[in-house]
Amino acid sequence: VAHAGSIHRHCGAVVLVVEGQIVNVSDRPLKVPRVKAVALDAEQKPLQSWVIDASAASLQPGEIATFFSAQRDPGAAAMLKLTFDLPGVVAERL
Repeated sequence: VAHAGSIHRHCGAVVLVVEGQIVNVSDRPLKVPRVKAVALDAEQKPLQSWVIDASAASLQPGEIATFFSAQRDPGAAAMLKLTFDLPGVVAERL
């Protein structure tokens, strides 16, 4: 996963923009999981979290899917953490 997060102002509102790519580097077709985004403050405490869908549900070897999200009012976000939202897998504690 390659990603970028940036803060923008749009119509007076602060917006956290998250965008990136998911690449299938394997030699077989794979399902594309959703991406879970967590905005963290300077002490790495979660401020808010949300799930982002990719542009494709599955990828052939070498294919790329993209994802994009614009989150209004991210608060005092200092960092962004991205993980895959995998059913049945317990995420690490923040």
